[in-house]
Amino acid sequence: PTFVIPQVAREPSRAGGMLGTALVLRAGFGILVTALAWLVTWTFGYDARTRWLAVLFILASLPLFLAQGYGMVFRARDQMGHDATVTVAYKALVLSLTLPALLLGTGIPGVILAQAVAGVVAVGIAAALYRRLRATPLRASFETARELLAGGTPILLMTAAVAAQPYLDALILSSLVPAPVVGWFGAARTISGTLTAPAAIV
Repeated sequence: PTFVIPQVAREPSRAGGMLGTALVLRAGFGILVTALAWLVTWTFGYDARTRWLAVLFILASLPLFLAQGYGMVFRARDQMGHDATVTVAYKALVLSLTLPALLLGTGIPGVILAQAVAGVVAVGIAAALYRRLRATPLRASFETARELLAGGTPILLMTAAVAAQPYLDALILSSLVPAPVVGWFGAARTISGTLTAPAAIV
């Protein structure tokens, strides 16, 4: 986003090419991360069920990741309301699907499925809002991919390191300490994220 938003703001005619290529790259990197997650959980000796749940969770998160990609164009076109609409719709749908899934006793697979379904709906909403902007149609090209990778690689590496850190912390902790410690660690991260969110927004 740090690279795409300024480009599309300066040249709105590039919205379709930039966004289409970015979505393809996001999907490709998502699949790569899925394979890495399986490898990491296998390396740390987790059982097959845990390994596949980790893989399914990342795949279920991929639709939301793609839906959030549309936010790059929404922000470049000064349409933050569209971005917020996609996010709020996703969160509301996740909640409305997750609670029944838990009540029905589906456990973690049910929660993962709820996130996947909500993500697919979010992609549909984002695509519909994109069409309302009358922006150029989505398309992908190798030239734009090279431009995005060249301009965004430093940002990508920093973002990947920041995003991977909590998962690495949880994996390492879960192999070294009792389960309650991992639970408190997760709770502390959630609380600290909520406390720092207003500052990040400002």
